[in-house]
Amino acid sequence: MADKGHKCDMFFLGQKTSISKLVTSNDILTMARVSGDMNPIHTDESYAAKHFFGRRIAHGLFCLGMVSNILGTKLPGEGTILVSETVNYKMPVYVDDTITTTVTILEILYEKDKITFAFKCINQNGGIVTDGTAITKCI
Repeated sequence: MADKGHKCDMFFLGQKTSISKLVTSNDILTMARVSGDMNPIHTDESYAAKHFFGRRIAHGLFCLGMVSNILGTKLPGEGTILVSETVNYKMPVYVDDTITTTVTILEILYEKDKITFAFKCINQNGGIVTDGTAITKCI
């Protein structure tokens, strides 16, 4: 049980928040410019058409950016410090996919001032494209 007035007291197990975003070609090109990852599987439709997925795919960082958005602005929110993250990439994310990302509190370690979250990024067809866990410092 938490001590009275502890930093993590405002959160509870199972608490969750979600956001959704339509993936645009501009999003992918912006991510390529910002990250420096100009792999043509992300940036060149004709190249991508000849390869494994058959069309351009978003960077894996796209979904992690959505997780970061939630952790840094919603749950737990401003000032959040990410300590670690594990990620599983399960399916590609394409232009015109709508991705819904949900972050859920799995564990609160009051004595260490840490919260463990599970996250899932799901496309408009219900497919899990990315999932994993993240640990943050309580704020």
